[in-house]
Amino acid sequence: MLTYDSLMEAFSEYHEQANDWEVVKTSKGYAIIIWDEDSKAGYDEFIPCASLEDLRDALLETYEGYLQLAMEEKLKFEYAAEIQAKLDAVAIKL
Repeated sequence: MLTYDSLMEAFSEYHEQANDWEVVKTSKGYAIIIWDEDSKAGYDEFIPCASLEDLRDALLETYEGYLQLAMEEKLKFEYAAEIQAKLDAVAIKL
């Protein structure tokens, strides 16, 4: 059975890795707030969720985005030397 506690437990590793978000209970359900200190509002995104199922789906979506960004950074780091070599090879021709 899907409960708030089971959702938070399932996403606990994500929350430990990217602790810039939180889930709050509202009068209409739940909301995910993704914080951003650089934003004038103080947050980057506010995702309302009417049910636990909506919350689950939204958390899966935000986790997917987090993983994609993490992989992009990893790939950038792994291929940094190769990318720089290709840029240098083109720059020499200019």
